[in-house]
Amino acid sequence: MAQTKGSTHTEKNEPILVISPRQSASLIASTLIGVGVLTLPRMTAEDAHEAAWLSTLVGSIGALVAIVVITRLGMRFPRKTIVEYSAIILGSESKMGRIMGKILSFPIIFTLLTFWLLGTASVARTFGEVVVNAVLRRTPLEVIIITMLLIALVLVMYDVEVLARTNEILMPLIVIPVVLIALFSYQSFSIENVLPIWPALSITEFFSGALMTLFAYQGFEIITIFSAHTQVSRKNTKFNMIGLITAALVYLLIVFAGVSVFGDDELSLLMWPTLELVKVTQAPGLVLERMESAFLGVWVAAVFTTTANLYYCATIAASQLLNRRKHRRWFGIAFLPIIFWMSLIPQNILELFEWQTYIGYLGITSGAAFPILLFIIARLRKKGFKTLDESLTTTADKPKMSQEQDNQKEKEGIESENQANAQKDQQQSSQNESSSESTQQQKYKQQSNDKSGEQDEK
Repeated sequence: MAQTKGSTHTEKNEPILVISPRQSASLIASTLIGVGVLTLPRMTAEDAHEAAWLSTLVGSIGALVAIVVITRLGMRFPRKTIVEYSAIILGSESKMGRIMGKILSFPIIFTLLTFWLLGTASVARTFGEVVVNAVLRRTPLEVIIITMLLIALVLVMYDVEVLARTNEILMPLIVIPVVLIALFSYQSFSIENVLPIWPALSITEFFSGALMTLFAYQGFEIITIFSAHTQVSRKNTKFNMIGLITAALVYLLIVFAGVSVFGDDELSLLMWPTLELVKVTQAPGLVLERMESAFLGVWVAAVFTTTANLYYCATIAASQLLNRRKHRRWFGIAFLPIIFWMSLIPQNILELFEWQTYIGYLGITSGAAFPILLFIIARLRKKGFKTLDESLTTTADKPKMSQEQDNQKEKEGIESENQANAQKDQQQSSQNESSSESTQQQKYKQQSNDKSGEQDEK
């Protein structure tokens, strides 16, 4: 299997903290900005009408609260994923308590694992539908889907450090072009389409639109897995919030642009409203005649990071749930046909949209409700580290101890090398002494022979 130089686990199966807070923000932003870019304007406009952008803002606030709670929960249990600390929270320190903790946490982890598998399949299917309808009309849908899944599998084969760096590199390449395209679309802005700011709609319709926004933000729960590899810092919460706010600004710009250009009535009838928005947008100076080509190129990278990140979390969760950490890559291979089969379950695009709604409810339950519930229980039962300082001290002690052990080993190595050199010098001196003695004996013998020869001549 592919493997990088750095291993993600120590000898005691404790994850190495290889993800920086900035990379954690990139993971969140890259996961959230995916297929929702194309569908969110239509989903919110169907319920909230002209106030679709307000619903998007309210949904962003809800997701922001969830990401703060999940980050704090992970910092209470450094170097542990939700698979591990959920059993600790729900169990006790006794042997029977640990078993009960695993039993009680199993439905939570299984639900989360199912959501990640279904989410990966849904993203891959949506990607295939868009590519087949917009670009490769004669290419079979199955070929497009399996191609994306195979590319994602390649990244899943590597260690988590490679995944984090890939997201860190691709994140600005995704966000900046999408923001620019959204800003260019305001050339066709019409203020009448966004007025009145609060149309004649009920509170139920408004919050239904906000709920659709939460569906688009699903993916931030990957922090429940990647927090085990993230460096514990006081900046973790801030950077994770930055990652979500980045995605929120992108969605807010796109939804506002869609409503202002098309109006809510027309927007709710468009299958891929953002793609249609790009088609009516012109780059300044006509640098690009067809903006949708550039947009789809960027969108492919966004879908790739979303697919790979969800796929990666599913493999980690499954390997830890079944206590097969060293076989994580084999789970990635085993999940490939399962995800491919799931992606082909919807018979048409309408069934796909309905399927995504059900997956959205599953994601809110497993990705937001369960972690918040675990956080509350952890505080009530006083599980994990109560303060950030305790987490910082614990995670800082292990590298310090490891450094001291390395210094001790280096010192012992130097001492053993010195002893070996001393023994070698002693042996060399002994050999020199024995050789000098033999030389003197030969010289003495030669002198004796010379004297005896002289006496014989006389």
